[in-house]
Amino acid sequence: MNIALGSQQVPLSQQVASRLRRLIARQYKPGDVLPTYRVLANEMDVGLRSIFDGMNLLATQGLVKPVRRLGTVVARRPGHGTSGISLISVVPRGNIDEIFLGYRGRILSGIGAHVEKRRLSLMLCPQREKKLVPVKEVLQSGADAILLVGVVNTEYIRACVETDLPVVLVDQAEDTVPVDAVVSDNLGAARCTIEHLRALGHCRIAYASTMRTSWSDFDNLERRVVFAQAMAEAGVHPAMPNCELASTGPEAHNPMAEAFIASLQRQHEPPTALVTDSEGTLCCLMSWALRAGLRVPQDLSLATLAMPTDEWAGTSGPLTGCCVDFAGMGRAAVEALERRRRFPAAPVRRIRAPFVFCPGQTAAAAACAPRRTSKQR
Repeated sequence: MNIALGSQQVPLSQQVASRLRRLIARQYKPGDVLPTYRVLANEMDVGLRSIFDGMNLLATQGLVKPVRRLGTVVARRPGHGTSGISLISVVPRGNIDEIFLGYRGRILSGIGAHVEKRRLSLMLCPQREKKLVPVKEVLQSGADAILLVGVVNTEYIRACVETDLPVVLVDQAEDTVPVDAVVSDNLGAARCTIEHLRALGHCRIAYASTMRTSWSDFDNLERRVVFAQAMAEAGVHPAMPNCELASTGPEAHNPMAEAFIASLQRQHEPPTALVTDSEGTLCCLMSWALRAGLRVPQDLSLATLAMPTDEWAGTSGPLTGCCVDFAGMGRAAVEALERRRRFPAAPVRRIRAPFVFCPGQTAAAAACAPRRTSKQR
């Protein structure tokens, strides 16, 4: 597998070959004669040598062949018998220092492993000065397909979809633009978590979500909705109204988390279990619950609909949650790109990545009786 950081590291011959491949797929059929090298060089704004090298690459793939007195003839159209993809452009949210941290790094590792298995090339295009790489630059690089990892800019997504390339969103979903997306199985995680808590006897369950930032986070919004759906399916009403909390480190001062824990303690029948949308918010709330004198999980069982890695699986700690297979999300994204290339008119799909449930420690025999507050103790 060849990995390039930005279009500048992709060999010009490969860029030209990919652009020629797209041109053939759009406008020509087997037996058609392509324009002269000079015409193509002018249209693509490259030298004759680059066109010559690009055509040689296509000839080795059996896409074109030289015919005496005619010129270069199309032998077969790209995509017949193959996915028609050789270079994938990965556009992630975040700069080069951010994209390999946490779960996004696992998504990229899954993409890289599957690309290597397919013997494809990968072009990584991180943000520059907090701006996404221009779509025009992605096209000029010769990329055959685009993976958008965590991108939430609707106009940028639309610009990618309006190209002739297959596009797949990873770890986000866009309802206003027709595009395939690979996302977490949030409803499955909510159902699994609620079923687990209910089986232990919890009947007073509350929910807390991470405060939204300036951009709309698909997972945070969907997890709030599917939690309510899973609770309704289980015949349980939330113990308290949903709340939004600013997510900070466990040791950082968080007045919102402190006030929320205090409000739990003031309830006549306080929740016995608390579910959040992310592991970061969960750890923050656990820190403040312990500071307030609550025992975890005896007084308050904690669960989350998404943990960042599978390192939690098999642990006996106090936190319950669903470990999303982020590497599997990356692999599924590459497969979705190949399907979109083969079947460009197929209906748009939303593909759910699997997860592993980590039961952690929860208070069994959930105390549906009123719990004493710290003042009563």
